[in-house]
Amino acid sequence: MAPEISKNYSKEKIFEELGFSAFLLLFFFIINTGLSTVFGYYPEATYGFKSGISFGNITLPQYSVFPFAVFLAFRKGLLDKKPLYLAVSIVGLFLVMLTLRRMVMALSLLAVLTVMVELLNFKQLKQFALYGFVFGIVILIVVKTTGFSDQLVERIEGRNLEEKELEGEGRVLELGLLYKDLFVYYEYDPWFGYGPLSSGGNYGKKIFGNRPMHTDLGYFIHGFGFFGLFLYLGMVSSVFYRAWKRCESRADWILLIYTGLCFVAFFLVGSPKLPLLPVYMFMTIGVLFGKKQLKNEQIRMNRLVLN
Repeated sequence: MAPEISKNYSKEKIFEELGFSAFLLLFFFIINTGLSTVFGYYPEATYGFKSGISFGNITLPQYSVFPFAVFLAFRKGLLDKKPLYLAVSIVGLFLVMLTLRRMVMALSLLAVLTVMVELLNFKQLKQFALYGFVFGIVILIVVKTTGFSDQLVERIEGRNLEEKELEGEGRVLELGLLYKDLFVYYEYDPWFGYGPLSSGGNYGKKIFGNRPMHTDLGYFIHGFGFFGLFLYLGMVSSVFYRAWKRCESRADWILLIYTGLCFVAFFLVGSPKLPLLPVYMFMTIGVLFGKKQLKNEQIRMNRLVLN
């Protein structure tokens, strides 16, 4: 639906609204984190941490929207030269790095680098160097004058991230169990799956208890079979194909590539079954479907002349 909605508005209007919503999301994330930390509010003790930075009642799946929030707010801050947007996006980025959601951390960093690459051309080389220098100074100040680095090291050690290997990841083991269910034990039909929204406790002889499938790949194969997986990928591919056909500038290509990388990453690693992430994802790509402001303005001027 996002491309169809976007056709009614200009690219500038869509980007304006998305940037503002991303700013609000990060702003309230920062406020929530600050208040939770000041008052020592650790409701769920995420990953066992009961000291330092607290993110309050934000659940783990909700973190997945932050890469798009950082991308949109940081991009608007740079392109429109809005210091408040830049400040909120950078502070939000540092807080995201403390969530220890590895995919969210990586994609949030990629968001900042992607926006910086958008400025990397001969016409804006001086601006790119200036922003890069300022961003580097900010990072240095934060690392040297705050407890950010200590918090990050403490949390990495607390989660034993250095000892985790790919083969031991539950997401990888899930796919192996799913393969055995389909092609070794013949538990359910590989074409149509077990049934929608029913992966929890219904695969791998309940080795993982009631844990649902984490990867979208496993989720769709288990719930809808390969037929459902092909339909879903066909639907998403059609949106990206239509967006690709509408790319007219370097900025359009960069936005499309970043959104595509995020989709692939979340599809393979797993995305939350919440509406906020797909809404942000497809509304971001919906920017490419917006009307051209100059063309609309020219039509309006022609009508005035004719009248």
